[in-house]
Amino acid sequence: MTGPRILLALLASALVAGCSGGIGGTGSRADGGIGGTGAPAADLALFGVVTGFGSIFVDGVEVHYDRATPLELNGAPQLALGQTVLVQARSLEPMRGAPQARATSIRVADALVGTVAAGDGAGIVRVDGRRVRIDAGTVLGPGTGAAPKSGETLRVSGFATADGTIAATRIERAPAGKSAQREQLSAADLKSGHFIVEGYVTGISRDEVRVGTVALTADAPLGSMARDQLVRVSGRNENGRLVVERAERLSGVLPPRGERPGARPGSGDRGERGERGGPDDRPDNSGRGSVDRPDRPERPDRGGGDRPDRPDRSGRH
Repeated sequence: MTGPRILLALLASALVAGCSGGIGGTGSRADGGIGGTGAPAADLALFGVVTGFGSIFVDGVEVHYDRATPLELNGAPQLALGQTVLVQARSLEPMRGAPQARATSIRVADALVGTVAAGDGAGIVRVDGRRVRIDAGTVLGPGTGAAPKSGETLRVSGFATADGTIAATRIERAPAGKSAQREQLSAADLKSGHFIVEGYVTGISRDEVRVGTVALTADAPLGSMARDQLVRVSGRNENGRLVVERAERLSGVLPPRGERPGARPGSGDRGERGERGGPDDRPDNSGRGSVDRPDRPERPDRGGGDRPDRPDRSGRH
């Protein structure tokens, strides 16, 4: 197994935690840290949901960043739980058993920004003509309700399902007249040597799978993977050919409890359930702003004097 393959296998095997079961692929478990194996740091593209802070957690990887890291908020007030983001990063040696990376850039990748029209039934609203599904796992930003009013402008993070409905992972208010600034994810965004992508399967054939709008090539049979499954796939970029090496089926986007530094990916931490009310935000360790938290997942605990501040309770109304 070559150095980059060892790196990818390490990352992929760490992602199994919190998933309901593997689907298939050529990824295999490798013992030893990245540094210990002599494998060089590899470029890594991550597309997924922010599931914790103290750095940020995306796709089960703890991603470190600071004030100098290029950050495209694309109109969002700050990085926050439930946002879909695209991270370009350099892989680091795992610490405390968790995969680590250093971000070279972070972009908030909204699925949709637009005006709410009448709902289509329980949990479904239309935003600029597209169906948006809001359920118990959707993070609600400050002042945002689970049943948005017609005429409100919303920023929607989430993933498109096979029929085009966006399964919202976070919704928050946006200024009137705003729209998404660019495509949420394209193959060109995965130009790094390796990638980890989360989303719903929107198409599948014997040797190709489409996650969201991105087509990926399969190195091996994809087993029980099927349309509309929520998955996390990892693989490599071979001169523009995106090859899946491992895929896992996810039972949900957000862990039942917020991820924290040093925790096994997907394991979460103890915490108290948030109460509805106004936000009492605290800054994350980048110094860029504040983060809020939903009723679920529960907030991480600091666990030590030198730990970064934990995200506090977000308001739901």
